[in-house]
Amino acid sequence: MLQCEKRATAGKFVRAVGTVSGSSGRPLANTPDKQPVLRGFGVVVGALLVVVVVGATLMAFSSEVRHQVAISFVPQPERYTELYFAGDGPTEASMGRDRVVVNVPFTVANHEGAAKSYPYAVQVVSTAGALLARVEGSVDVLDGNMLTTNVAAEIPSTETWTVIEVELESRSERIRFLGR
Repeated sequence: MLQCEKRATAGKFVRAVGTVSGSSGRPLANTPDKQPVLRGFGVVVGALLVVVVVGATLMAFSSEVRHQVAISFVPQPERYTELYFAGDGPTEASMGRDRVVVNVPFTVANHEGAAKSYPYAVQVVSTAGALLARVEGSVDVLDGNMLTTNVAAEIPSTETWTVIEVELESRSERIRFLGR
């Protein structure tokens, strides 16, 4: 038998603790009122709804936000630069008894989305690790194009080079030729 009563407390109805009796007539257990598990759920849903409405309003009125949302759904092209040795790599040409010219052909390919000027440095390093020559310059490459340039570095004919480095200054592109 289930006994329950409701009573008014400060204008609200409250369910009182009831007792349940089994076939023997004894109370089996006391069952207190259970509190709702989702008590704060309405607050979370309300806050989420406010965030969505504010975001939608910003998106509707802000061209920057619309642009960022649009490009986030469309794959964007990768921007990069290629740097590599051209032909068979560096070659030597004699300039007389005491000088040798090391010709260093390299290619710069521009995939940056705009024309770029690429400052470079070419270094010729000896077997002992000493710098024999450094030549600096710049190449201008239109977007989607490549340009091969040949840099002539003069070194003493008594020295033997083992490393040639080409570096695009202020960038991460760098190549090394280990040779001779």
